[in-house]
Amino acid sequence: DIIDGLGYLQYVCIEDRETAIKYAYSVMEDNDLLVIMGKGAETFQKIGDERVPYSDRDVVVKLLL
Repeated sequence: DIIDGLGYLQYVCIEDRETAIKYAYSVMEDNDLLVIMGKGAETFQKIGDERVPYSDRDVVVKLLL
């Protein structure tokens, strides 16, 4: 849904959340802001019928250390 509204803007679509966060962090420049939305404080990711342990916060903490 978001992509439809981007129109002419360039974007990268990465479906895996952890890979997407790491990519976005790697291309950030001074004064950039990375906003990670959609999961809040959840500590799992639902893939099919399975609940897989996952935390956006843990990914970001590892990047910042």
